[in-house]
Amino acid sequence: MKIKRVLNNSACISVNHQGIDVLLMGPGIAFGKKNGAEIDAAKIEKTFLLKNQATLNKFTDLVIDVPLAEIEISERIINYAKMADCKK
Repeated sequence: MKIKRVLNNSACISVNHQGIDVLLMGPGIAFGKKNGAEIDAAKIEKTFLLKNQATLNKFTDLVIDVPLAEIEISERIINYAKMADCKK
C-alpha cells in the first residue's frame, strides 16, 4: 500500500485493494515518509476501515491531536467494557 496522506509519525491514510480509504497506525509507520511512499506492512499494528467520509475526517482529526499511546489505552478500555458487558 502507498501513503495517501501522512497524519503524524505513527498514522497515515492509505487506500486498500478495494479502493476504500483506510487509516493505518503503528509506531513510526509514516516517519520520514511522504505521500505516495510505500508502507512497510510489518509496521502496521492497526487498520481502521471507515466507509463514511465524515467519520474518517473526524477520526483523522482525533489521531492528529491525540498521542497514539492514549488512543491505544482508550481502545483497551472500550474492549474491556465490551467483554464485561458480554459476560452479564
